[in-house]
Amino acid sequence: MDTDEKGAGYKRIIIRPQPGEGLSWAEGSLETMYGTVRSRWEKAENGRMAIRVTIPANTTAEIVLPGAALETVKENGVLLEYAGGISHAGPCDEGVRLEAGSGDYRFEYEYIPETRSIRKEERIDEMAI
Repeated sequence: MDTDEKGAGYKRIIIRPQPGEGLSWAEGSLETMYGTVRSRWEKAENGRMAIRVTIPANTTAEIVLPGAALETVKENGVLLEYAGGISHAGPCDEGVRLEAGSGDYRFEYEYIPETRSIRKEERIDEMAI
């Protein structure tokens, strides 16, 4: 969790989970002047990744979903292109980068640790939502 240096403190939030070897989950929260920011990720043994995020009212967030493929990410069981609160989503070197408004989100997808090399070879068009 971090703040975007281009804006006022935590008006625009950056969430970028960084799963590593030996870790199957992590979580954190931070009190800001707008409310509590929360993030939790968990890698299941079946290769699925679940990320829960809470973005306070009157703020926005850039959320990076590591090891994700754009076409398979679901938010609360719905593909990103149909999910509410998501204004933009597209591929990035780490997986998928999206913009979200305030609210509670639950992202799920198959975790692919080699996303960086896949994305360099196979760029897919960004999805404007």
